Parts: sequence; C-alpha cells; structure tokens
Amino acid sequence: MMAEVEEKLKKTKLPADCYAGAGDVQCDVCTGRKYKAVKSCLMCLNSYCQNHLEQHESFFKGKRHNLIDATGRLQEMICQKHEKHLEMYCITDQQCICELCTEYEHKNHDTVSAAEQRTEKQ
Repeated sequence: MMAEVEEKLKKTKLPADCYAGAGDVQCDVCTGRKYKAVKSCLMCLNSYCQNHLEQHESFFKGKRHNLIDATGRLQEMICQKHEKHLEMYCITDQQCICELCTEYEHKNHDTVSAAEQRTEKQ
C-alpha cells in the first residue's frame, strides 16, 4: 500500500522555486531533483514537499498520521524498540520514550510529556 502511495506521489510536479537547497530537508518522495520538505510524517517516516503533502493528506484522510515540521532527524524521534513516536520523557532514566515504554520498561517511573520536559529546560 505504501509503495502505491509513493508511486502516485512521484508523478506530481512543483514550481522550480521549491527546490531544496543546502540545509533544507528534502522531500523523500520526489525523484530527480528534490523539492524542499514542509512536513514530516511520524507514521510514514517520510518528509514531504507541499504537493506531496497534499496528496499524503488526501490519501490518509481520516487516519491518525502525526505531521510535524520538516525534519531530517525522523529516525531519532522514533523508539527503536516499539517503532513509535518518542512523545514521553522518563525522568527516572533521563531519556525520551514512547507510550508503550511507559507501560513496560519504564512502568512506575516518573514520566512527563516530552513537550513538557522541553518547556522546563527552556
């Protein structure tokens, strides 16, 4: 199913001023010269240019795909054990964890949302 989505997305075009430059996150779906990504999907683990993002949203309408600002560090935001978004922070072990980690490996540990932890550090 993902291959079908990616194939449809690859067949679309954007204006030339949307090309990714040095330091920009590139669209993972574009072929040839890559366009600048505007969002990254934590479910698909892909970054999308505006055009491919619109197609992604159309294809996954009603699904719970978590989109964030484009990042080239998607793999760092995913739990290696459970392949889920690292949305919690374990105060006990001082590391980011996913929701499944809070139920198993970090059960009974002091945890907060990762967003709350970032706010506290600022």
